[in-house]
Amino acid sequence: MENPKCMYCKTEMPAGAKVCPHCRSWQSKFFPGQQSPRGMLVAMVSVVIIFGLFFLITQLVIKKGIESKNDDKTEKVDLYRNLKIAESELMVYRCGDNTSCVEIQGTVENPTKTRFEDPYLHADVFNREGKRVDTIYDRDWDLVIHPKSKTTFQLRGGLITTDPAEYASHKISIRWAKEMK
Repeated sequence: MENPKCMYCKTEMPAGAKVCPHCRSWQSKFFPGQQSPRGMLVAMVSVVIIFGLFFLITQLVIKKGIESKNDDKTEKVDLYRNLKIAESELMVYRCGDNTSCVEIQGTVENPTKTRFEDPYLHADVFNREGKRVDTIYDRDWDLVIHPKSKTTFQLRGGLITTDPAEYASHKISIRWAKEMK
């Protein structure tokens, strides 16, 4: 009976050998190519593809599950985006010996039939050339915005690190608000 040959280097091996004495490759019938660089690359790419497909499928299932639970609410998800800043005023004032503070006061309008609480307000402050010199953001924890109404708000920015004369204009928006039933 002829001795078997190595699956990789094709040299003759002793009968029953699991490892080639010449190239040190495992002789496997279940996964040929496991010791060759090509076989390892195929194995790694296969694992990446399997994990990628698993991730995509789970994300689709999770998203579909959320949508099916919220079928009647899908139109209401971003209702806070209907909130509008009706008016706002930027104020710079002395708050210490040689320090100044900034604050924005204004009115938010709610045209929807939904009540909102605790809005996250975000304001960019610009100089006379239109360059942003500061960003102010905070969550107004006590603010309740009733349906079909206007509500006043106050956004305190704290200490100013630049010259107060640089604070010429601002743009304020509501980034998020808690929808109440």
